[in-house]
Amino acid sequence: MHDISKIRNFGIIAHIDAGKTTTTEKLLLLTGVIKHSGRVDEGTAYTDWLYEEKKHGITIKSAAIKCKWHTNEFNIIDTPGHIDFSSEVHRSLRVLDSTVTIICGISGIQAQTQHVTAKAKEYELPGLIFINKLDREGASFESVLKQIEERFNYRTLPIIIPYYTRGKFNGIIDIIELHYFTPTSNTPQNIPEDYTDVVEIYRDLLFDTLSLHDDKLLEKLLHKKSTLEDIKESIRKQTINKLITPVLCGSSINNIGIYHLAESIKNYLPSPDESLKRNGFNTTNSNNLKLLYIFKTISSASHSKPLFYARIYKGKITKNDVIWNPDNSIEYKILQIFEPDIQNHTEIESAETGDIVIILLDLPAKSGDTLSDKSNHALLEKIHFPEPVLYVKIETNTYEDKLKFNQIKDAYLLDDPTLRYKEDPLTGETLIGGIGELQIEIFIEMIKNNHKLYVKQGKPQIAYRVCPIEKTIKTIRSQILFEGEAKTININLTIEEILSPKNSNEIQLPDTQKKDILINEIHKCLLSSDCGPYPFINTRVTIDSISNDNINETVLYAGITKIILSELKNITTKKLEPIMNVIIETEREYTGAVTGDIQSRKGSIIDIMSKNQHSIIYSKIPMKNLFGYSTHIRDITAGTSDFSIIFSEYT
Repeated sequence: MHDISKIRNFGIIAHIDAGKTTTTEKLLLLTGVIKHSGRVDEGTAYTDWLYEEKKHGITIKSAAIKCKWHTNEFNIIDTPGHIDFSSEVHRSLRVLDSTVTIICGISGIQAQTQHVTAKAKEYELPGLIFINKLDREGASFESVLKQIEERFNYRTLPIIIPYYTRGKFNGIIDIIELHYFTPTSNTPQNIPEDYTDVVEIYRDLLFDTLSLHDDKLLEKLLHKKSTLEDIKESIRKQTINKLITPVLCGSSINNIGIYHLAESIKNYLPSPDESLKRNGFNTTNSNNLKLLYIFKTISSASHSKPLFYARIYKGKITKNDVIWNPDNSIEYKILQIFEPDIQNHTEIESAETGDIVIILLDLPAKSGDTLSDKSNHALLEKIHFPEPVLYVKIETNTYEDKLKFNQIKDAYLLDDPTLRYKEDPLTGETLIGGIGELQIEIFIEMIKNNHKLYVKQGKPQIAYRVCPIEKTIKTIRSQILFEGEAKTININLTIEEILSPKNSNEIQLPDTQKKDILINEIHKCLLSSDCGPYPFINTRVTIDSISNDNINETVLYAGITKIILSELKNITTKKLEPIMNVIIETEREYTGAVTGDIQSRKGSIIDIMSKNQHSIIYSKIPMKNLFGYSTHIRDITAGTSDFSIIFSEYT
């Protein structure tokens, strides 16, 4: 019996090395999916199965897996922590109901933590926070808790706190049920006497926080009639409504706190129907209408066609069902349905509302496609992926190798939509674009390792953009051939720079039918190589009026885009370069060396913060001056620094 109230769809997110994959491993061990947990540092983690993941010790591809916890069903997605693979995080968050954020108790909140948390906020996802690695020297639960409240602006609710003896981490304490747990056992014990005052402080904080938004609980607390169930129900409701964020802690590698994390996921995170209702989604389905969303593609050696990860929002799908894509009016047949596993997916006959599955279709599809019944024209919001900030020239030894490369590259581009392929129209060179050096390096490694194809990598090239220097206002009269006759199109056109917000283009049109189609076509014009050597950004195109001689809409829109392409070629533009947010954490003695290096790269220092014996330096540096930065920054800081690079803006 499919019980949607028992399903939990959540993603594990964090910065690199916070312990996401280790936490996932321990949850899989706890729920019986695996018999022995692997280690990321030894390349034996169950969810990091790619050769490149084992080699680099990082997660590259989001790993989805289903497991059972008591009567509940967990759909877990372990996401990458490296910014170069953030598209994997974004498309996972698009279909999840909640998150579990892992934060290292030593390094605290890092740039990627803030980046993925901002994305989770954008999708309005509730979640839990697990402060990890509290067994390590220099870890501080209280310090990280303060960071969470200040940087995320969360109202935190500590429900599991660390217990220390003589300054050494020695287990955890459950503030709700008032039990102590040793590092080696999940058997509840009495609270140690030396911690009764600390527990009382956190217990008061628990009640004060919950009673702010729960008058019924406050009333029961005042009359000392509250029960354990009352407290848990209040936590659940307030977590789902994003009023609070429960905080737990432990040491994933030592299996401390994992049991309580699983219990909290079960008790406090939303089921799919609760999540959909909170977001205003109509969950009633008397006609059994189907609605699902493709959020990820994967290439499979056992299938000639790509497989698609899909979230089912409504209805039941079965093998051989025919479904409809309202965006491109194509009908698809579901050839097979699979329950996700890391490598060996299990074929199933059907799946229902709330499930995350893998499907094999008879025709090509892509991430962001909505599939539904033909009578149901619901269209879910597409996933928008960032454009490349750099390109790398790719060379093969022979013409035959180039043909082979062209045959196999498409599967990789489908798997990672932030990768781009293009040929230089002047030189014929093959260019691969992406959002980071590591991303392109991994792509080339996969080509070499999986296909035994030697690929030579050139120096990185910056993906520049342009925008208008001056505002252009024109009334344009153009003729187009339609059904053998010359027809006239008149438009009032304005092209200008957008000063704020940056990093996007904006299209403004008069009210016309199929407005979205024309908007998409104009966006394509702005990014097209036909309008110049670099795509446009920070550009607004406004059409105040359109008049024509009763031309078919498709032909009319083609005529309008032709006019806009012509105008974009002729306007005066300025070249923009990508600027990156660079955050460096280093030992305090190297602060001067790091800031001096930033300035030598024509960067600007935004802020410097102190944390224990370290400095955290926030800066902006042009992308063109960051090639090879990883090696250099470790050289000038004797290998003691950690850093992150995230795209900021074009300027």
